[in-house]
Amino acid sequence: QIPDGNVAAAAGELGRFYLAGGGGVDADAGKARAYLDQAIAAGNSYSGIVLGQALLRGEGLPQDVPAGSAVLEAQIPDGNVAAVAGELGRFYVTGGGGIAADAGKAVAYLEQAVAAGNRQARISIARIYLDGLAGANPDAQKGLKVLLDGAETGDPDSMVELIRIYLRGGGNGMVQPSDLKANEMLKRYAAVGDPNGVRFQTMLVEGARGQPGFRAIGELFIDLNQGDRPRAIREVFYTNKNAAVYLAQLMLKSAGFYDGGANGLLTAPTIKAFLSACRTGKIGKCAEVPLHADTLSFIAENYS
Repeated sequence: QIPDGNVAAAAGELGRFYLAGGGGVDADAGKARAYLDQAIAAGNSYSGIVLGQALLRGEGLPQDVPAGSAVLEAQIPDGNVAAVAGELGRFYVTGGGGIAADAGKAVAYLEQAVAAGNRQARISIARIYLDGLAGANPDAQKGLKVLLDGAETGDPDSMVELIRIYLRGGGNGMVQPSDLKANEMLKRYAAVGDPNGVRFQTMLVEGARGQPGFRAIGELFIDLNQGDRPRAIREVFYTNKNAAVYLAQLMLKSAGFYDGGANGLLTAPTIKAFLSACRTGKIGKCAEVPLHADTLSFIAENYS
């Protein structure tokens, strides 16, 4: 029995627990739904978002898209526009449960979320246009404009997405990589981003330069928070594979697996070092091919 004063929070917590189970207790859709309904009735609007998401995506509860949408829509008057509209927008990007993807609905909800302060929703809109998601006609310039407009407002997430696009290209080949544009956007991001984020993005831009940027990315990599390094080396890998190999060589050398020079080349001694390091852990990708993002992330997680 939940004390009256704690119904909203306690029932919400129990509902979330029974969606997935844990600690030897099985998930229980019936209990999850009952507790979440109890929490919503007691005024816990966050539980409404949890229930709506579960119904919308069929995660922990039988999928029921109309019911999930209705539950989410009901949370908007409580001031949850950013989260609710963002969730509904993301759903319509992919569709599901017999509901087709719908670019028009996706963009409409996502724009509502952006207006309410959901910065990631702007990224989702841009990707709809850049990649032609949800049946939209690909329009790289429209997608870039969404991000550039965000950057003009000082949105750091838009700037980071633009750096990524300028480094790798995007829009199914419609946007070509541009080191110059990536550097220009990095300068703007440096004025608004947090220090660790600026180091992260600077490392990616330097890595794209190839060997001339190796020393800089090595220094920046060490300055990153430990927990950010696996993701950082993965991102470097997708921007410039030789730069990622260079970082791995530095780490493997420090850990005693590699005694060659750090040059970013996938030499036979480097491959041997990769495999030796990975045999100390469990990572199937090492057995398939040494130069893989999972291999590099594993090395950064265990040896940086």
